[in-house]
Amino acid sequence: MQQVLTHPLSRLASDEVQWIWLDTTRFRWERRLWLTVMAFQAMKEALPIGDRKLSDVLGAYRYATNAAVNLARIEGRERATKHDLKARLEEYNYLASRAYGDKLQLAHLGMTSADVVDNVALVQMRNSLRHLTTLTSHPGVHDSLIKAIHHLPFRGIKGPVGTQQDQIDILGSEEAADELDGYVARSFDFQDVMNSVGQVYPRSLDHMVAAAVMSACFIHLQDGWDHKGDQPHNLPMLMIARGYFRMIGEYSGDQWGEGDVTTSVIRRVCLPGIFLAADCLLRGVS
Repeated sequence: MQQVLTHPLSRLASDEVQWIWLDTTRFRWERRLWLTVMAFQAMKEALPIGDRKLSDVLGAYRYATNAAVNLARIEGRERATKHDLKARLEEYNYLASRAYGDKLQLAHLGMTSADVVDNVALVQMRNSLRHLTTLTSHPGVHDSLIKAIHHLPFRGIKGPVGTQQDQIDILGSEEAADELDGYVARSFDFQDVMNSVGQVYPRSLDHMVAAAVMSACFIHLQDGWDHKGDQPHNLPMLMIARGYFRMIGEYSGDQWGEGDVTTSVIRRVCLPGIFLAADCLLRGVS
């Protein structure tokens, strides 16, 4: 059964923007990220496959990447592991192992949770911005969104504390670790990669994106504002978007809590929320 986005705006927002924020979509991007990193490690002869045939191993993981996302089974794994990403990683390795015919545990080597979760969040935001550009021909609205897209970098594969040390150890050099960053970024259609991060990317990037979305929303409403002073019918949607914007502004300026559970929960609510609200506003839905 197809997953449905659970959100107060889901009955109003378009299918296109909802698809970006579905768990099933996010989990597929995570699998694709794992596969991309493994493919690079394999190119550098750094993937520890033993006497296995490389094409068979990567083929099994390609099968797992494209396999259906079983949310119920992942939820069961999470209850057992008490870790959401570990549950999804175990499911990915299980699918690859089943396709290969023997146990495989090669995904996520030298990586940390932020390597997966943060990069995929940037993909979600970038794709949401791209979606919003399709909803308007107004140059001011369009330019605000395009500028944010061009200024949004990829976090890259930095390891537990941003040093890349694990990938340096696996690949053999700092140059190879940097090359991995560029390879993965290009695979996800990003031009720039952050060169210095900690455990997570600076949450000020979330605020930069949200500010661009709010600017686009304001320009759109001003363009259609009645000169008699009547409020546009979808002004309430602007107020909803502004509420999410304030949430993002609060946590992005609270860097002492970067990456903690509280901040993570807030981001899961307000990041999709501001894009769903903007989608409704630009389409004239109230």
